[in-house]
Amino acid sequence: MKKRILFPKNKQQEFLENSLSELKLSRIELAKKLHLAPKSFSSCYANGRSRIPYDLFITICSLINQNPNEILQNFDAKITNNGVITPRAVLGESRKALQEINLSYPTKIYSIDSKQVKFSRNDIKKSIVLPTQITPLLAEEVGMHLGDGFLSDSKYEYRLKGNKNDEKEYYNSFVKNTYKTLYNLNIHLREYETTYGFELYSQAIHQFKSEVIGLSKGRKDKITIPDIFKVNDISIITSLLRGLFDTDGNVYFQSRYGYKNYYPAISIAQKSEKLIKEVYSILKMLGFNPSLYIREEYSSITLYGYNSLKRYMDLISFHNPKHINKIDQWKAMYSDLWR
Repeated sequence: MKKRILFPKNKQQEFLENSLSELKLSRIELAKKLHLAPKSFSSCYANGRSRIPYDLFITICSLINQNPNEILQNFDAKITNNGVITPRAVLGESRKALQEINLSYPTKIYSIDSKQVKFSRNDIKKSIVLPTQITPLLAEEVGMHLGDGFLSDSKYEYRLKGNKNDEKEYYNSFVKNTYKTLYNLNIHLREYETTYGFELYSQAIHQFKSEVIGLSKGRKDKITIPDIFKVNDISIITSLLRGLFDTDGNVYFQSRYGYKNYYPAISIAQKSEKLIKEVYSILKMLGFNPSLYIREEYSSITLYGYNSLKRYMDLISFHNPKHINKIDQWKAMYSDLWR
């Protein structure tokens, strides 16, 4: 990757404006001297949206008869190998406008009635409690179930297991605390052959999930979002999505226009075509432009681009460190994208 000049905020624009003034040239005239397209020069470099390449910086310093090292010192700038938005990428991304949020679910908030749920002796011994209302945390836990959970159809067994290689921190912190808060349950986390998580046997929790919440038992190839969470409440909807994407989603960065791993994508794949279509509809309501792929074995959704990543982090975000760390590393490499 070519060396570029990293200016503090607004200092790049100041440097170029000073250079224009010194040379008594317009932006178009300077662009021609630098053998650049005027539109690229104005839209990217003069507006500070792309870092100035090192060789271009040296040329400008020569034109204004200034020492490059003195310019760097005066503007508190430095030479860097970090990434940059290319003019093509900047202009392409700016055309992908997101829509306004428009939830079309009913405003009705469903109540939780757990009176018919039976507690086994073991449930009572463990002092298990059940949620009494729909909350964002309960919605997030249901999203976690849609991703990593399994509810047995033959016994009072519930399992939640993730990847043992990169999700232990998520389970040890957020998942463990979630079950303590919601159910007063101290889950025992352990490593299995290929997974990490827990198994529990609880009549109360099993009945609560299946009969009160409405989660399907057994195979998940036709699982859907329970109706009681399809409400016109953005905190409920986004929390459910966060739990689902934390457990079953993926964050990655594509290489484009000669720049390595810099174009963001957030994706999720599921065996349940109906669940994927429900998630697609919710993302559309939240103003995203999701790409939907329906396939025989797995269906999937992908959110592409900087605007989608920015809205996702502002609106939904992650609790899973494996996703957060990827984004933090990307921000460190391409800090000029995140404004």
